[in-house]
Amino acid sequence: MKSLLHAFEQALFALNNIPALIIVAMRGNSLAKKQGYTENTRCRPQIKD
Repeated sequence: MKSLLHAFEQALFALNNIPALIIVAMRGNSLAKKQGYTENTRCRPQIKD
């Protein structure tokens, strides 16, 4: 029972860290776009002529 509770706490800790990791990744992606790197073309807005 104690190990199950410990695993549950570990899972909650990981879930709490996921939003922070996403924010860091998004900031890194926007910083890369400012520097001219456009490797992730899915997030790039479509420019219509």
